[in-house]
Amino acid sequence: MTTMKTLKMLRPLRRLRRTWETTSSRLPADYVVPDHLRMNVDKARGRLLSIKDMIHEYKYDFNVRLLALRDRKIQVIDQIRDVVNKLHDIQTKLQEEKHLPIPPVPELDADEMPERILEYTRETLKQFKVQYDLKQKQVKSGGGGGGDGGGFGFGFGGGDSGGGAPPPTAEKQPTAVSPPPPKQTTTLDRAKTAETDGEDEGQEDGEKKEEEEEAEDSMTPLEREIYNINQIRLEYEQGKLLQDIREVVARFDAELRMIRHDKFRMDIVMKDADLRQVTLFEELVLLKEYEIREDILAEKVANKQQEKLDMQTKMLEVQGKIDSKKKDIEKLQEKEKSLMVTFTQSLGENNKFADYLTKVFKKRVKRTKKKMTEEGESDEDSDEDSSDDSDWEESDEESESEIGGYDLDVCPPGCDQKLYDDTCTLREKRLDNEEALAEEKKNQDAQKKELESLQKKAKVIDSQLKTAQNDLEDFQLEKQQKLNELTVVATLKLHQVQHVTNGGLHHDLSPTLVFASGGVVRLQHRIKELEHEKLSQKKQMRESRKKHVQLIKDRRIFEAQITDMEETCSVYYERFKPTYQLLEKIETVTVNRAIEELKEKLRQTEIDCSMELKSYDEEIMRRKERITNLVRDNTQRLTQLAMMLQEQNEYTDSLDERQKKV
Repeated sequence: MTTMKTLKMLRPLRRLRRTWETTSSRLPADYVVPDHLRMNVDKARGRLLSIKDMIHEYKYDFNVRLLALRDRKIQVIDQIRDVVNKLHDIQTKLQEEKHLPIPPVPELDADEMPERILEYTRETLKQFKVQYDLKQKQVKSGGGGGGDGGGFGFGFGGGDSGGGAPPPTAEKQPTAVSPPPPKQTTTLDRAKTAETDGEDEGQEDGEKKEEEEEAEDSMTPLEREIYNINQIRLEYEQGKLLQDIREVVARFDAELRMIRHDKFRMDIVMKDADLRQVTLFEELVLLKEYEIREDILAEKVANKQQEKLDMQTKMLEVQGKIDSKKKDIEKLQEKEKSLMVTFTQSLGENNKFADYLTKVFKKRVKRTKKKMTEEGESDEDSDEDSSDDSDWEESDEESESEIGGYDLDVCPPGCDQKLYDDTCTLREKRLDNEEALAEEKKNQDAQKKELESLQKKAKVIDSQLKTAQNDLEDFQLEKQQKLNELTVVATLKLHQVQHVTNGGLHHDLSPTLVFASGGVVRLQHRIKELEHEKLSQKKQMRESRKKHVQLIKDRRIFEAQITDMEETCSVYYERFKPTYQLLEKIETVTVNRAIEELKEKLRQTEIDCSMELKSYDEEIMRRKERITNLVRDNTQRLTQLAMMLQEQNEYTDSLDERQKKV
């Protein structure tokens, strides 16, 4: 049970030691510690407080065990005292020649009960008063070398006083600060008492022996038999009680040896913990020196990151506005096309005023809501938006010269007035749509410029953030280098050290790297693995070169095929160019809603297909990666198999050679 308690108390310190060895081992000079492992003042202070708490807990548990053992000793003393009293009672009835020596009753020393140092009784106060009066007499008479102690510390020194008063004995020198413990006797006193008691007991035993002899002579045979039976029983009880005393003392001594062994182990652990506490304190002091600079750099990085997030939010907002404007422009363009379709359908077939009404529909009318400059801008925007406006204007001038120059503001004779009014209404809608479209494009251009300026600012913020992060990493590297310079104590036993030079242990182990023996074995195996990997990489390089040459040849063939196909496409394009241009003109003049819907559906289908192809490509890449991993694993296993076969062949050859020698 005691060993289990000791192991349980050792676990926290061992766990702390493993954590310290893991996090505070010496690292490369250019190693950058990750963010979650970086040490700061709070973490260092927490580790220091943690090891202090563990030390206190360990000492507290040991003191609890020690006090329990002291209480156990008090119980053992009481138990032995009771048994000794019983032995005295038995020996009073037992014959003298059958008496066995009774062991002395152990007593508590004064230093075993330090809490009683300030306890006092009426007797100790009286003794102190006598001692104090005696000391005052010595001071008044000019004798005594103790001096005035103010009532404390008298009786510890000084020669004979001039008054000739004898100094108090050692048994009568209590003090107010340290009164003596309860009544205890020294070995000399016990010896004197034993001599006087022995003389008295000798006289009493002689008288008792004479009385017993007289009583035995006067006993009857039955009484003598009963007397012998009682003597045997008392002799057995005497031996049994003595055996009980020896067993109790042996058990207590065993517990004392166990706790003594634990005390030695605790001293080792406490010394190790004190050394680690010193290292942690040095680490805390060093981190406090770097804390201000680290806070400034960290705050700078945090501010730049916040600025970057704010800038990204603004860019997303502007991009959202641009996308919204783009959708609005598309809607206006669709509306313009629908107006053109409506106008074309209103003309009907074989309308002799189709050219005239088209000119009316395309006419630029001065708007009362807009200024002349804005009207010119809307004209330019409308020219850019609709590619067929210039064509219509050119055809207007030609048709105007051909039909005799009808007034576009008045319905000509023979033309349907309702059709003319509908055309003017559609023209107004078209002009409103063009103005709205020009305004939307203007806003879109302004938002694009704003987005470009935000992107430039974002690049500047990114460069500043990168600079701040580099400064922080350089600072962390400097701090880690300083932490690596701290001395870390690693407790090793002699049987754990294998750094042997010329058959003996090296004198100076300070430049030695502490490394596990298992790691050395793994590195030796790794050398062989790297040799096999080097061979496999060379083989793979040769195969890759062959594949590269083949790919170059295939590329040349494909380039020749592409050139032939481009020439064929050019020939077909020149052949069908007039038809293609005619189709483009037809598409600009007439717009079929069904065709547009089909085009939109086709575009959406292409998007879906591209997304599906992308997902398939990703799945193919995952499968390829899995195949690559499996091939790599298989290669490693084949390499291990080759190594094992090679070792088997070596063992077989060596076995054959030994058999041949035999």
